[in-house]
Amino acid sequence: TKISLRSLEAIERGDFSKLPGGIYNTSYIRQYARAIDYDESVILSHYHQATRTAASPGGKEPRQSFPGGIHPLSSPAGGS
Repeated sequence: TKISLRSLEAIERGDFSKLPGGIYNTSYIRQYARAIDYDESVILSHYHQATRTAASPGGKEPRQSFPGGIHPLSSPAGGS
């Protein structure tokens, strides 16, 4: 994908506050799902649930991991 490493890592951590916002978030999450061959609807459902929780009174942007079966991307080529 053409998504920055910072944004990819934020998606994997469930730290959606690090994403640019608006429709970019769902676009990035869809691209991420396609890149790892995962069901977009499952990941988007998790994202919407997490951000709905954050929108509740006193809620903070949640830091949640995606549901089982999704593993962080390996380190970039040449990285350790």
